[in-house]
Amino acid sequence: MSGKLTIRKLAEELFISRSTVHRALSGHPNVRPEVRRKVLQAAQKKGYVLQGPRKYCIAIIVQSFYFSGYMEYLLSALESEFHRHAFQIELITEQDLDLLWNCMFDGIVSLVWKKGLEKSLPQNFAVPIITINAASNMLETIPVIMSDPYGIRLALDYLYQRGCRKIFYVSSPTENVPDANLRLMEFLRFCQETGQDFESLHRETVMPEELVPVILQNKADAIFSANENCTARIGVQLKKAGLRIPE
Repeated sequence: MSGKLTIRKLAEELFISRSTVHRALSGHPNVRPEVRRKVLQAAQKKGYVLQGPRKYCIAIIVQSFYFSGYMEYLLSALESEFHRHAFQIELITEQDLDLLWNCMFDGIVSLVWKKGLEKSLPQNFAVPIITINAASNMLETIPVIMSDPYGIRLALDYLYQRGCRKIFYVSSPTENVPDANLRLMEFLRFCQETGQDFESLHRETVMPEELVPVILQNKADAIFSANENCTARIGVQLKKAGLRIPE
């Protein structure tokens, strides 16, 4: 097909009426799901842009509709930023990825990444797809935005400026997780610059509560942990050991 792709050309290629194509592209409810999916798949694959005034829409993939802590702040920041640029956003759980084929999106942001998830994403869509703070993947077409070492350094400097001289770092396993490695490398640089013993003040684990005896043995005066779940589990054990936080 040569020249600019139009609704007429798309209709001819799919052997359906122009009005049906237009309804499918504009989100009209009076279109069968299988027809809408067929039209959207063809339109996205060929880079068709719907003409006329409309708000651009971004799909955000989340693990579930339960938000707390870091995830709550992240979604709030994304909402503010997208709305500032006049984008609409739609949250989709990873269990409902079929919706990506049924609606016209201008971009996809995934806050989760699990092995095999890439098979469910419309990789041949003509839309940008990125993942944020998710484990890396092997797809060159889908970039990953990982943890910012600058932000991690700000947190470490904050503790140091308040008198902490033995900051214990509890990290998630770094194997095949580039963002965990970035955090660890920043902690190593921090230890080198402040004279702390990196080897004794860092452990990788999936069971953070088991590290409390090690933390106490090293007489740490602060803990920098990989995530909120890790922090909560260590906090419970520290309380059982008779210690108060933040003291």
